[in-house]
Amino acid sequence: PLAEFTRMQDHLQEAERLAEAAGDRRRQGLVAAFLTNFYTVMLEFRRAIEYGQRAVAIAADVSDTEVKVLAHTFLGLARYGQGDYRAAVELARRNVELLRGGLVRERFGMALLPAVYSRTVLVWSLAELGEFDEGLAAGQESARIAEEAEQPYSIVFSRVGLGALHLRQGDLPRAVAELE
Repeated sequence: PLAEFTRMQDHLQEAERLAEAAGDRRRQGLVAAFLTNFYTVMLEFRRAIEYGQRAVAIAADVSDTEVKVLAHTFLGLARYGQGDYRAAVELARRNVELLRGGLVRERFGMALLPAVYSRTVLVWSLAELGEFDEGLAAGQESARIAEEAEQPYSIVFSRVGLGALHLRQGDLPRAVAELE
């Protein structure tokens, strides 16, 4: 939020070094997931995907829900940013299936709900693929989850998803209504 990207990178690289020195696979997975997000934000998709694939592999190895959710969340956005919408859909759907019931409101260290984040990436990706009906259903579910949680950042993120879907459909009045 403060745009202190150099500082963020320094801290993540130090966390990576410490997790590797300790041989702590779970923490290595968490750091790899957050580095995926960092490099996606920096538009360095090759590095983001390398870290994301590493995080997914570690998540499978350690069978940890938090690592799995974060790995799928951030790798999904990296795949979307790279234009690999099918891969983004697959990763987002994994989280949608996982993040139900009691897990729907878990944040796993994120600023917004991963249940909303993943559904929004799903909406964006489905919109790019022209699968508007499924995207709309996912977007409405995302908005419902965000509003029930009364979490402003998640509400905004879900509405950006729906707005983008309507924009991609060419429905400017509905896009504007969501984005307002």
